[in-house]
Amino acid sequence: MLRDKIRDEKENCAFFHYCQNDDFNQKPYKESTSSHKDKYKNFEFEQSAYDKPEFYVFSSCETNGQTQENYCYNPSNDTIRHVSKLPYSYSKTSAIFLKSDIFMVNGFHGTSNGPDASKDHICMYNIESDTWKTNVFSSYSPYRSESVTLLDPTNSSKAYQFGGLTDDGSSYKNICMLDFNTFNLVSTNTLPYGGNISIINGVTQHNGFYLFSQPPDAKMIVMDMRESSIRQPKIINIPCINRLKDYSITKTNDKIYISGGTIDPGKRRRSDAIYEIDVRMNEVSKVGTMPGGRINHGSFFYKNKLYFIGGQSVNGDNDEAIYIYDIRSKQWNLSKCRLPKKISVNCAVFNDKYFE
Repeated sequence: MLRDKIRDEKENCAFFHYCQNDDFNQKPYKESTSSHKDKYKNFEFEQSAYDKPEFYVFSSCETNGQTQENYCYNPSNDTIRHVSKLPYSYSKTSAIFLKSDIFMVNGFHGTSNGPDASKDHICMYNIESDTWKTNVFSSYSPYRSESVTLLDPTNSSKAYQFGGLTDDGSSYKNICMLDFNTFNLVSTNTLPYGGNISIINGVTQHNGFYLFSQPPDAKMIVMDMRESSIRQPKIINIPCINRLKDYSITKTNDKIYISGGTIDPGKRRRSDAIYEIDVRMNEVSKVGTMPGGRINHGSFFYKNKLYFIGGQSVNGDNDEAIYIYDIRSKQWNLSKCRLPKKISVNCAVFNDKYFE
């Protein structure tokens, strides 16, 4: 059972504290009407076939809907390359890595058939060919932006989609499951964590989902896929992120890292803090300070270092730089390469199943 732990104020952010358990009476999933099972019948999941530690950054669209350049950064050789633009405009979406493909889930404004808010879907990017395929699950779905999609840590042929906004800005009250065996999207109309919580971020850690809710009074929701906690998740107060949004989140081993973000969205102040959530020791600590406050950036962990790419700093100086923070030595360095231009990160994904 999680316990309260308070550490020296210099390094402590907060303590874990259970605040709620909600019952979750699972209802049967409703399956979509069509399948790509035959088309993708040779698709494999259990082991990533792509062995490079690459971080893919997908830029936000311009206000006029024009899609922007995307980039791939490899920390092992400190190189960056262009990634093809998406076929059409999109709002905030999410991405998952499977084999040598990246799936971008929902948030799309239109299709090749023209704009239609009810024709949201899933796109697939193939790393080896640098090409996009649209609507790979065949069936369309209602428009859903700002959702969080995570692979099932206990079954790599499935992913779950949490949160998100409708076309009128209201929160979705369901969870969707993506089945990569059948290429179907299925959903349930019940939430294990209650309808008053809106999910805006998350990662997988060991066998569970670690989800983070909308401020103010943001919380962390822990759902262990092996246990009944998917029906009765742990809902935990973490005061240091209560009013934080537009931050970046990444993970390694037993740690989750949250960096930057907007403090008190009404005032638009930007955080320069790096917080570490230790899911084994049940502690939250501030472990670093960024060179400046930053929002809408991407981050990943590689060989004891945190990497920060893109986003907007307070004054806009050096936003093309790639910042590297050594967790052990507490030292900052800059990558020798830079982004070709300043970008606001829509979503990003790191291949943490690389071989070296």
